[in-house]
Amino acid sequence: FLGTRADVPELLALMDVLVLTSHMEANPICLLEAMACQKPVVATRVGSVPEIVADGTTGYLVEPGNAQQIAQAIVQLLSDREKAAAMGCAGRQHVLQHATIQRTVEGYQQLLLEIYNRKATPAGC
Repeated sequence: FLGTRADVPELLALMDVLVLTSHMEANPICLLEAMACQKPVVATRVGSVPEIVADGTTGYLVEPGNAQQIAQAIVQLLSDREKAAAMGCAGRQHVLQHATIQRTVEGYQQLLLEIYNRKATPAGC
């Protein structure tokens, strides 16, 4: 862990692939950052990761704890630069279409409106 960094884009530019091997995740922003920088990703199939990574299109999803599967996915990307570049481009397009600040705010706004407009209220409210 490198702590808080102001040079994340520069660090991502040095990478060939971003690998996230978490056993638990909520919403890993590092995947979106890497994808925005056109980097393919290898990530474990946990939490919201499958909603972020399109397996085989923007990167590879692997099972948590499966070191062999993780290694194979990394080697595949490092061995096929064209495939890795295509995944990087697809990842950037995904971020631009689905993960902008505007889309995030719209999502929260919709969620709050749905909660506000519910007919039933919890007991005691």
